[in-house]
Amino acid sequence: MSEIAVEAEPMKQRPGESLMDFTQRVRASMVVEMTTGGLPVDNKDRVTLLATLSDMDSQELNKAKIDAKSASTDAERQAAEIFGRLLTTVARNQNPYERPAIEGTATRVLPQLDGNIELLPGETDIGVANNNLPEFAERVGMRMDTIPGMVDKGSEEFAPKEDDLPTGES
Repeated sequence: MSEIAVEAEPMKQRPGESLMDFTQRVRASMVVEMTTGGLPVDNKDRVTLLATLSDMDSQELNKAKIDAKSASTDAERQAAEIFGRLLTTVARNQNPYERPAIEGTATRVLPQLDGNIELLPGETDIGVANNNLPEFAERVGMRMDTIPGMVDKGSEEFAPKEDDLPTGES
């Protein structure tokens, strides 16, 4: 390989630059210097170039692995936080799908009537209703003979059928 005389400062790590980025930059400078006049012809220089390129590839792969592991760790941390909140909520016998309460005082507006109310006769009467089953059945359109154990006697009192009475025999 031809020697190139270059007056340059020694390479130093830049502020904020990681050690991996610094070594990668040094390797890249070395590759640029080795290939300035084309690929090296000397076998020793070729081995050095290929080893440098291999190291650069390995370092990039390691950086990608670190980034992937970091992203995976963040996702696992978020999942653990969500799962922890879910378990805490379930442990307190709360519905985990309910939204958290909003701070402040809740005001409930009660419905107001407009004052134009028409009362039906007997609507405000207090007491026991004077209904009986035959009148109710007639009002709703039901026949008394469809009620098991009852005999229709019109508006008179009704009694159970004879065959529905207990005989006392087992």
